[in-house]
Amino acid sequence: MSLYPSDPKFQIQKFIDLQGYVMYPGPYPIRYEGEKLADVISRAGGLRPGAYLEASRFYRRGAIGDKILVGQIPIDFRQALENRIPGITSFSTREIRSTFHILRM
Repeated sequence: MSLYPSDPKFQIQKFIDLQGYVMYPGPYPIRYEGEKLADVISRAGGLRPGAYLEASRFYRRGAIGDKILVGQIPIDFRQALENRIPGITSFSTREIRSTFHILRM
């Protein structure tokens, strides 16, 4: 017996954790494939004054077989906010959850 519906279009909801210097930190669902980081930060109310994008970090948790892996992925947050990089969900199809930690100056 499967835990997932038999609908071939069914997908498990994916989330992004925004932490640090955003107006409303917390988990945000990815609304559609290819959604941009800038759109998610906008839903979080935008960046707080003093956000230091150059020191911010992007962590991704994913699965390979039965192992959970966590790694830091280099990203230019300025380009991401100007929508000059691919959508946040296009980096990995095996993603479990991503975390963006926006630091302050």
